[in-house]
Amino acid sequence: MSGKETRLPLPCKSERWYLMNQVVIVISRLPWFDLVKVRYENEAKEFFVDVQLLSLEPDSSPTISLALLGGTP
Repeated sequence: MSGKETRLPLPCKSERWYLMNQVVIVISRLPWFDLVKVRYENEAKEFFVDVQLLSLEPDSSPTISLALLGGTP
């Protein structure tokens, strides 16, 4: 391996991408910080995520609940 990762293009406004296994819609992007503002497909709440967390296919990898780590569910 060369050590370089293949980067996906920055998502464009109104595109649908996956954040883990849920569809999100891109609202805007901050390319200087590699951040995108998204919302879940069926929700109105908007939030920023690192563009590296988005993918074109769902990711069903097992995860640890924040509740198990002492966070809020």
